[in-house]
Amino acid sequence: MAVLLVGLTELIGGICIICNYYVKKAAIPLLVIIIAAIILAKVPILSSGIFQFAFEVRLEILMVLLLYILWKH
Repeated sequence: MAVLLVGLTELIGGICIICNYYVKKAAIPLLVIIIAAIILAKVPILSSGIFQFAFEVRLEILMVLLLYILWKH
């Protein structure tokens, strides 16, 4: 059930951002989803070392920064 909720949120949020419609409101749940994904899926990689973690999380960090810019703009 949670996968369906996350998938629908990402789909609707992505469509809103592409169509430039409620961009600030769409960026907030997408930020929450990305941050939760980093915490749940990538933080355990820290045991392998900081460089491995940084390599694995680089795309998610970029998405967080871009969503933050959309939210603040």
